Amino acid sequence: MKIIYVTQIQNNKVTTSGIFAKSYKYSDDPELAQIVDRLIDEGFCFVDEPAGWPPAAVLKTLQEKKLLNKSFTAISWSGPNQYRTYQVEVELL
Repeated sequence: MKIIYVTQIQNNKVTTSGIFAKSYKYSDDPELAQIVDRLIDEGFCFVDEPAGWPPAAVLKTLQEKKLLNKSFTAISWSGPNQYRTYQVEVELL
């Protein structure tokens, strides 16, 4: 199974990896939420690493702002070809 994932969300651009490598530009958080909503539906994972502000953290912020009302899959690596994926649920307040 090929893992497809979002590598970066910064400078008003969403960047994906692998054979689906592409960049999507956005101008504000609502537009970003629409883009990531579509990528979630297409099966993309969102990188979640301990350094910086990874895409998974950006999506969690959109969830907190109530701009993204959908769970998503995060991915992190522990070594070459060693990764884990996990579901990040929407927190209901």
